[in-house]
Amino acid sequence: MAIHKRACADIHVRRAQRAKPIDLRNVSNPVLTKNALYEAGPLPPTTCDELPIEPHDSGQARAYIDEVIRCLENTWGPYLKKAGLPYEPVKVRYVKRLPKNYCGSDEEGSRDSEVWYCDWDRTATTCRS
Repeated sequence: MAIHKRACADIHVRRAQRAKPIDLRNVSNPVLTKNALYEAGPLPPTTCDELPIEPHDSGQARAYIDEVIRCLENTWGPYLKKAGLPYEPVKVRYVKRLPKNYCGSDEEGSRDSEVWYCDWDRTATTCRS
């Protein structure tokens, strides 16, 4: 999954590839290590099933996105709580057309397979046909 930073994140789900774990035990830069996430330890590994999805199947697309969100919530929620950081589950909204200027974006439309996360209302919005 790639996340492109803007006023809100544009998330494109791609077939997962396993990344090699990074050993952060030898990082000594305090700019990187003096924070609650680093002090909470490594993010625990998570295994989530990738649901099948066929092009132009809005029911499968919705189930797929719901499963990705559930997996992220089950991983990050407990970790953020362990770090003593605020945590609130994301809301998911399905729309037929992305509202004009949604989340500060100058883009408008109904692109399938895009999920826009807006941090000020903690909502992931996705277009579906």
